[in-house]
Amino acid sequence: MRQRFLGRAALPNIQSLAVLPLANLSHDPEQDYFADGMTEALIANLAQVSALRVISRTSVMHYKGTNETLPQIARDLSVDAVIEGTVQRSGNRVQVTAQLIRGQTDTPMWSKIYQRDSRDVLLMQSELAQAIVGEIKIHLTPQERQQFASARPINPDAYNAYLLGNFHAGKRNRAALDKAIEYFQEAIRIDPSYARAYAGLASAYTERDIWGGLGVGKTADQVRAATLKALDLDGDLAEAHARLGYIHFQYDWDWQGTEVEYKRAIELNPNLASSYVLYAYFLQTMGRHQEALTSVHRGVELDPLSVGYITDEGRILYRARQFQKAVERYQRALELDPSYGAALSRMADAYEQWGKNEEALAALRKLQQIEEDRRVWLRPLGRIYARMGKRREALEIIQTLEADNNIAGGRPFALVAVYSALGDRDRAIAALEQGVQTRSLLPVIFADPQLDPLRSDPRFQQLLRRVGLPP
Repeated sequence: MRQRFLGRAALPNIQSLAVLPLANLSHDPEQDYFADGMTEALIANLAQVSALRVISRTSVMHYKGTNETLPQIARDLSVDAVIEGTVQRSGNRVQVTAQLIRGQTDTPMWSKIYQRDSRDVLLMQSELAQAIVGEIKIHLTPQERQQFASARPINPDAYNAYLLGNFHAGKRNRAALDKAIEYFQEAIRIDPSYARAYAGLASAYTERDIWGGLGVGKTADQVRAATLKALDLDGDLAEAHARLGYIHFQYDWDWQGTEVEYKRAIELNPNLASSYVLYAYFLQTMGRHQEALTSVHRGVELDPLSVGYITDEGRILYRARQFQKAVERYQRALELDPSYGAALSRMADAYEQWGKNEEALAALRKLQQIEEDRRVWLRPLGRIYARMGKRREALEIIQTLEADNNIAGGRPFALVAVYSALGDRDRAIAALEQGVQTRSLLPVIFADPQLDPLRSDPRFQQLLRRVGLPP
């Protein structure tokens, strides 16, 4: 009778779901980070299940405090069900309520209240995820059962520092990332066996190199040390394997090791969107464009409202020479966040390669209005000037680029891009050679259309052979 009331018998099985941001009932806005952290932890636990598609944190956070109906959210995210609930922390006690709701019909399927000591919060998260999986009749592999069983007590202060680290890391600016690093280090100081804190620390160092303007690989030693420590403590931590894949790709130029680690990360957590996106960049570097497109598209499916991943999908399309489709993805990213500078700068690249210089300049003008750091838009502007025959203006930009070691994306690539547009192969190859020697290039730039004028040059082909990339 109860199953008929819930409407479960006549409806299809649940194969995909989204965990909406758990509401903070602590009556203290300063505790929002804790509720968000609990949301992310529940997503991470459910994401381990290979038979279930679980929407990533970035997309579900769009619905924090939303007035959208659950059926509309389910349609937006293309999921069968949603989970909503609350978090309340009082002293050393944590209470979580959770409700599983069928998205299409807004029908409650299951609900439960969990209350635990804060030391047992990881165990509670694991129990909650297992209960949801059991309710929707998803089959777990032996490895997935083992992952759920591996939850352990955690020092509450260490966990709190870890959540604060994640909270600040998500802001992606220099000051916030500095603070994130401090919190991850505090979590490690309190609990030196906390593998996820080491993985978070490695990721924060990587992001600070890029978003903090330090330059690619400036903290490579710290990234490597934290990643290896995380794996030493937990060899099945997907995020750490993905970070090791990044290390092999960006720092070591070890192509075989890169692929092994990205595949292992996806095997351990088939719903970790970042692994698919990172793997796509590797695949494209290897000239495997269709596989790259498939991989990045899967990442966007798992995080459909992430402006970063949508922009990454545009970048993969751009390097596959599908410039119009790339522009369409950048436009979608800008619909979600009109101030997202990466989409505007990459849109300028796509328009330029498409032969639409005026549209490229229009994108850069918008970027200049929101981005104070002129280094972000100098390279694309220099290329467009070169393509338009404005040689003097392009050379002036080159002088600025040559004087700055922290150009976004790396100074060698910035110089290669503008010199190749000017038709100066000798200087372009020389800048590329410098980037290879210092490993300050993103390897995927070897697949970039901006280098197409150099591909017939024997020196370029020799560089490809030297670093082990396909012609």
